[in-house]
Amino acid sequence: MIPLLIILLLAALLLLLIRRGLLEVDLSLPWFLALLILAAASLNRQFVEGIAAFFGILYAPIAIILIVVFILLGLIATLALAVSRLRQRQVALTRHLAQHDLRRVENRPAPDESGKNTI
Repeated sequence: MIPLLIILLLAALLLLLIRRGLLEVDLSLPWFLALLILAAASLNRQFVEGIAAFFGILYAPIAIILIVVFILLGLIATLALAVSRLRQRQVALTRHLAQHDLRRVENRPAPDESGKNTI
């Protein structure tokens, strides 16, 4: 009963973060998937034993560590992709601003002989 309450509490926390705009929807899907996998691991003993048997792990609780490592690697990969997308957008924005500034400077009239603009 306690694992189910913890799972529901974590799901409610994720929904609250999404609702307040602190977590983007596209980044929340891997967290919900991780929560579902951990829920299956904590509520269903056969799930853990099946994973242990599939990977040839003799002591089934060690399979939980393997599951957590895979979940963490998946979350890290998802966050790395998000950072990479943000970095690409930042570079594109920087280029756009630099081109805009360059066009603005090139269109500026040349200063006259006294060093002052004629504007």
